[in-house]
Amino acid sequence: MPTVRLLPSGRHVEVSRGTRLTDAIRLAGLPIASTCGDGLICAKCAVRVVAGPTTAEAPVERDAKLRNRIAAHYRLACAIRVQDDLTVTADYWGSAAGTALVLIDHGSRRPEAHTQLEWTAARLRERRPDLRVHVAHLELAEPSLAAVVAQCVAAGEQQVDVFPMFLIPGRHLTHDLPEQVRRAQEQYPGVRVRLLGPLGERPEIADLILAALDVADPETRG
Repeated sequence: MPTVRLLPSGRHVEVSRGTRLTDAIRLAGLPIASTCGDGLICAKCAVRVVAGPTTAEAPVERDAKLRNRIAAHYRLACAIRVQDDLTVTADYWGSAAGTALVLIDHGSRRPEAHTQLEWTAARLRERRPDLRVHVAHLELAEPSLAAVVAQCVAAGEQQVDVFPMFLIPGRHLTHDLPEQVRRAQEQYPGVRVRLLGPLGERPEIADLILAALDVADPETRG
């Protein structure tokens, strides 16, 4: 049976496939506003889907959201039938994570070159299902940082943290990337766009190198 996880409470509940999301939320003991009785009228059951697949948005749901001025990136819980593991949050359940993390590398014309970045993003999503993790490329490939920031803003994120997957502080790291972050911040003044320190500056980098050495030559383990 699929599991529905509810943030930021951490509560989760297993339900049968096809269960209406509003029923799953009530089963977990959390409030869900629905003055219309799950009739796709009031749109007060709007939630944000953090992770997991959902059924497609039907015209009746879109109309209800437009009529009640619900932002496009929200879904109506009464319209969703749970088919697989799902993680959701609602504005009135407390302070959910409003920060997105963007992993950015140089970029390459070879699509297979981006496999490692996507793998790292997937591992982060497994560790932090409440954190929206994206990938971007500085040049030569899509998505660009500008496109990813625009996506985050459209999803209602309040902060976008940009983590450079760079080891050496060359021009890209000292000039090009800060300039892109600056332009994004100017374009979206209501959202904080923050450039984090690069991978190469992390003190844990030495531990990672030594761990790789141990794996390569077990006799060096102390």
